[in-house]
Amino acid sequence: MKEECSSNSNIIEINCFSLEALEEMVNYLYTGKSPNMDKMALEMLGIGDKYKLQQLKLMAEESMVHNLSIKNACNYLVCGELYLVKF
Repeated sequence: MKEECSSNSNIIEINCFSLEALEEMVNYLYTGKSPNMDKMALEMLGIGDKYKLQQLKLMAEESMVHNLSIKNACNYLVCGELYLVKF
């Protein structure tokens, strides 16, 4: 996971999340909504945690609870522990 900011430019490289997730974050920052949350909940949880976007993190947690299944339970548990989600 690497982020860089050059003092000579206005470019910030963020390599720890997918382009789609970053676009979703920007959409959330402008609108307060995340229409693709169900598809991107795990990445949005990470983004919310990393950038201290508590409402986004909460939205991701709620989406994960709503979409919890046997197929994704282990992934959700690991991510929940990684990002200190209160169960």
